Amino acid sequence: MIKNDFKQKIAGRKTLITMAIIVFILSSCIFYIFLLPQRDLISQLKNKCETGRIQIRKVSSFVREYPDYDSHLNELNRKLNRLENMLPDKFFLSGFLQEAEKISKETGVAIIDIRPLNEMQQGDYSELPIEMIIRGSFEEVLDFTKKVENFQRFISISAANISPSSPGQAEKLIPELEGRLLLVIYSSN
Repeated sequence: MIKNDFKQKIAGRKTLITMAIIVFILSSCIFYIFLLPQRDLISQLKNKCETGRIQIRKVSSFVREYPDYDSHLNELNRKLNRLENMLPDKFFLSGFLQEAEKISKETGVAIIDIRPLNEMQQGDYSELPIEMIIRGSFEEVLDFTKKVENFQRFISISAANISPSSPGQAEKLIPELEGRLLLVIYSSN
């Protein structure tokens, strides 16, 4: 009887240990199959939530800084249009020629010759050198070059050679000068 009692106790313990092992294995499976991936998902959601909070703070600070965002947007569009005019996608020589003609009339300078040279690619932008010959008094030529540098688009005068337009001009009260300008017009690619 004692042996039977002992055997029953051992059998009960074996059953209890077996059940504990089964519960442990099931718990581990549930943890690794269901809960662990959820932890990664929770971490991702926390990161998304934090990113959303940062964006909300940025928007809130923008709204506080620019309560009338329509006027701010209009101002930004105006600046963008001005920049696009200064550095257009194409050279639009006709626009340059019209602007040069307008400035020559304003300053009294005569444009004798305009000759585009070979376009040069410079990475994100292109350069189009233009050789221009002008004629006028010192003040007119100076005023013309100042206004050319203040065009509505990016233009630089990379070389200038100014001399009397003819040998007999040096004796005149107001001699005419002839200027050879090398202008560079820029365009975005």
